[in-house]
Amino acid sequence: MNTKFPFLQEEMDRDPRCLSSRTVGTTARMANEYLHATEACRKDVGAMTTPFLTLHSHQDTSVDPESSEHLHAHAGARDKSVKWFDGMWHNLLLEPGKDEVLDEIVSWYSARAPPA
Repeated sequence: MNTKFPFLQEEMDRDPRCLSSRTVGTTARMANEYLHATEACRKDVGAMTTPFLTLHSHQDTSVDPESSEHLHAHAGARDKSVKWFDGMWHNLLLEPGKDEVLDEIVSWYSARAPPA
């Protein structure tokens, strides 16, 4: 639940396309699937060789920031970056500060894109 930006949580709760904790909740099966998927990703992360950019906030209470640190530290990719957006929460492209996030994404891709 987004307590940092309550107005965003209200928007997500009203959006029928969003899985809302108020309408569904986390079931035991869903938690188990998340656990298995996370374990598989952590086990196989060394095989990940595609360049990537990870964006995260240390204040994220939905996804543990340690997961981004682990991904960056253990992925097999030579070209990997992690960018922290502190003061934000989890929905980085929707929150105040999203322009800085978008600028980082564009900058990262532009530095790797072939010349036009």
